[in-house]
Amino acid sequence: MKNFYIILFISILSVSSLQAGGLRWYDNLAIAKRASKANKKPILLWVGIHSFRTRPMAVTKKEFLKEAKKIICVNLDPRMLSDDDKEKYGVTNSHFSKFFYYDLDMNLLHSEESPPKSLRSSVVAMLRSMEKKEEVAKLKKVEEKINLGAKALWEKANKYEIKEDYIKMLSTLRSLKIKYPDTSFGQLAQLKIDKMNSDPILKEVIAAQKKEREAATLLRGAKNMIRNNKKSLALKKLEKIKKDYSDTNISKEALELLSKLEED
Repeated sequence: MKNFYIILFISILSVSSLQAGGLRWYDNLAIAKRASKANKKPILLWVGIHSFRTRPMAVTKKEFLKEAKKIICVNLDPRMLSDDDKEKYGVTNSHFSKFFYYDLDMNLLHSEESPPKSLRSSVVAMLRSMEKKEEVAKLKKVEEKINLGAKALWEKANKYEIKEDYIKMLSTLRSLKIKYPDTSFGQLAQLKIDKMNSDPILKEVIAAQKKEREAATLLRGAKNMIRNNKKSLALKKLEKIKKDYSDTNISKEALELLSKLEED
């Protein structure tokens, strides 16, 4: 097989804290792990071709694959491994999300067991680039999640508008504005709220709907009082509907119930 190098990266802190001249390199996983815990610093684990030839399973055994954040294969694309090589070195397709291919001029290598400074600098630059891309990807996912949440509330508000339930619509728009103020949907919600508040006809409709809800709440309370044999309390609620909510649709049912109670 073509000579290649594997660099296992065990991260405790962010890659941005690395300095090219201050890296610690190890060819033994156990020592690297102990140093990582003691120093609380990122570790680059260097496995030279000699170690790989003499202890291949020590390099790619499950412990390595589990501990490594990234596995950088130098001058060998891991996806080009034959099935026999995959089996030999314990590499499966499920590990490929950790593998990264790095092409290096072999003439830059001074020895097989000690990585030269040029390689260290190149690897650090590569890791920083990876970390930056990962940060951008994470931010993008967060933004997508936020936009999905804002979109869901916007669509919910639109459904209430179709049903002409303007109270729930207004409540949903306010919730959208508070939860996602910096999104386009949050800005649309604010515009919609301002428009609703400035529409005199719609304000009357909302006031009427609010009154209907209040009357319905009183009627439900009166019915509960009747079921609990609290007739006097039920009469008070029904009298309030008769006095303050006579112009609602609920008032008719309330008056019928009031008459029945008074007869009893």
